[in-house]
Amino acid sequence: MNYAIFDLDNCLSDDGWRIPKINWQKTGYERYHTYHTLAPFDRVDNVLFYSQALLRGEGLIIFTARPVQFRDATERWLFEKGIPFTHLFMRNNHDSHSAVEVKRAQLAWLTTIPEYRCTREQIVHAYDDHPDIVSMYRDAGIDAKLLAIHDLNVYQPPEKT
Repeated sequence: MNYAIFDLDNCLSDDGWRIPKINWQKTGYERYHTYHTLAPFDRVDNVLFYSQALLRGEGLIIFTARPVQFRDATERWLFEKGIPFTHLFMRNNHDSHSAVEVKRAQLAWLTTIPEYRCTREQIVHAYDDHPDIVSMYRDAGIDAKLLAIHDLNVYQPPEKT
């Protein structure tokens, strides 16, 4: 079986309304706590992209930088939105690595841990809203495309007006 990797926030899950909830006065894990807590209320977007992957017979694998603390809520959201996924990889709680590093590690886990039964050659597509992550996938030989719902940035505080 072949697989397509999808990012979650700003790729399938419209997080634009949550971004103002990021607490820029806090650091690390606490900065994004409210942002992640509200994720179950997101609307789904880019249905065409994951539907096309399913029509091609690809299994959907979700890579997200959301902490694993939110796994139950994330799985419930995916189920309620009708997004059938094969595997869901999440950031370890309190992991402060960049999203690129997190997803590089997730890709390594997917292709090296025997229980996932997935080789690099079986990953035929990847979609993410961050150009650096798309580049990382392309460097790994995966056909990767930039896919974003909006152009807001969860890694930079908004400019003061």
